[in-house]
Amino acid sequence: MDRYLSQIAVTDQLCRLNGLLMALREEEIPFTLKSQKVGEHWTENVHVEIIPGTPKVVIGAHHDSVKGSTGANDNATGVCVLLKLAKTLRQVAPAIPLELVFFDREESVDRGSEAYIRYTGRENIEAMINLDICGYGDTIAVAPIRNLQSGMLAKALNQLDQKEHGFRVVEHLPPGDDVTFEQYRIPNITLCVLPEAEVDVVAKFGEHIYKNSPETMEALPPPPSIMETMHNGPRDSIEVVQKGSMQLLHGFLAALVSKLAK
Repeated sequence: MDRYLSQIAVTDQLCRLNGLLMALREEEIPFTLKSQKVGEHWTENVHVEIIPGTPKVVIGAHHDSVKGSTGANDNATGVCVLLKLAKTLRQVAPAIPLELVFFDREESVDRGSEAYIRYTGRENIEAMINLDICGYGDTIAVAPIRNLQSGMLAKALNQLDQKEHGFRVVEHLPPGDDVTFEQYRIPNITLCVLPEAEVDVVAKFGEHIYKNSPETMEALPPPPSIMETMHNGPRDSIEVVQKGSMQLLHGFLAALVSKLAK
């Protein structure tokens, strides 16, 4: 799964995209590169259709990074997990329409996730699972809890054992492409891999961003160490990525997809 990290975790955005496309071709995974303008910018999303049909479940990971950042943990790791899942699902097909999407411009305005929903049509998307920050830690954080009270995603997750798959459900996580799907009222969850000791701290930061209030700012703890692996942090490098973290998330995702049903 870490085979393609070095060609995706680079600062040049075009090189990142080309590294992803090269990986898909090497693995003989059929894909569609969709160029679409949103606002003032062109987006380059990569679609991998697993089971055709609508309404579909979308599993996504953004392939871009913050300017100057290798984006190793944020989010080349999510891209690599999704690449591995594409291979897995060719052998064990899901029971529902499913598409994997590598989104552009998550770290910028005029997001690729917006372009994707416009192109696909809100009515054709059943739910979305977002992968972001997937290469450092031993615990899968799943959020937001408000989107897991009912519906397809909740039903599937409730069939998995938390200890066996190493996951925890939390109220909030810092936002990403899930926000776009939330705006269109499409059921969604985000999956991150975090050190167990930092799950609650990261959830607090997510709560602050979600509520955007002075009260939550005052209650924030010191930034967790995983933030050093992101956005030009001192540990924003491929050497920090833990293969076991990505394997943990891949196993969880494969199990979750196997439980998805109408």
